Amino acid sequence: MGLATDIYGEGLTIPPVRLVRNGELDADVMGLILANVRSHDERRGDFQAQIGSLKTGATRLLEIVERRGEREAADYATHLIEYSARLMRRAIASIPDGSYVAEDALDDDGVTDREVLVKVRITIKGQRAVIDFSGSSPQVSGPVNAVKAITVSAVSYVFRCLLAGDVPASAGLMSPLAVIAPEGTVVNATHPASVAGGNVETSQRIVDVLFKALAQALPNKIPAASQGTMNNLTIGGIRSANRFGVFLL
Repeated sequence: MGLATDIYGEGLTIPPVRLVRNGELDADVMGLILANVRSHDERRGDFQAQIGSLKTGATRLLEIVERRGEREAADYATHLIEYSARLMRRAIASIPDGSYVAEDALDDDGVTDREVLVKVRITIKGQRAVIDFSGSSPQVSGPVNAVKAITVSAVSYVFRCLLAGDVPASAGLMSPLAVIAPEGTVVNATHPASVAGGNVETSQRIVDVLFKALAQALPNKIPAASQGTMNNLTIGGIRSANRFGVFLL
């Protein structure tokens, strides 16, 4: 992840496009993607595996609809969402009402030596929580900005950690949570900010700051902070004239 100062320096940006149309692979789109990556054969295999899994999922879902009918299948999907929401509301209700504030900072953004502040206020009221990142640093030149989706994902992860057992991953988990992430800040950067490191660096610091705030309310339940970063290992090379690459988190 280079020290790009805007998103254009971080590589090819692919907006939502159809890779498969009417059940057929779009060769032009696939060709565009493969022309911008190493290890073409491996990446093609990755896409084929993902497409295959989606086709299998679609087939299984249609089998359920065929057996039970569209209305019943939709009703049970709604039940799963509502079930997740109930579990999350119950977990929030176990937190004492009040506001809990915490902050931490990235050492720098790779371009300047200034700290990059992440600040949060978690307000608990009954079965709802407001997570407010106002006061966090403005977006920076270096590639450690996070988009709002990353910040919301970090919030979702932290609050899911409060739940016991297996919980269906659905939109219901976020329905009792309200996230305030002001635009133009390091937790909700606006185009064309560089954002490659927001996923692997800033996201983990956001998680630690959220846990730090919740520790004030649940001191015996919240874990100690981690190192506030993500460990990544990339291994690659050439084997029998073919490139290969492995990316591990």
